[in-house]
Amino acid sequence: MQQADWDHPVYGACAATLTDYVLRAPKPVVLVPHSAGTTLVMKWSFEQPEAAKKVAGVFLWRPATATGRCRQAPSARCRVSAA
Repeated sequence: MQQADWDHPVYGACAATLTDYVLRAPKPVVLVPHSAGTTLVMKWSFEQPEAAKKVAGVFLWRPATATGRCRQAPSARCRVSAA
């Protein structure tokens, strides 16, 4: 997914682009978001339930943490807590 400004992402613009891409796909899609993209996909899936029905699966790749970095070894899973 291309974004207008990677240094200053705007959720509404990103969510609108994601919705457009998913709805235009000829078949169900698999999303593989990375870092802050994992937050986008999670929030988007609740706000766009009809579009999210077209998502066959999601692989959250290195979810963002509160600090924005994963402090674990590269092969370890990052966990995001709501603490």
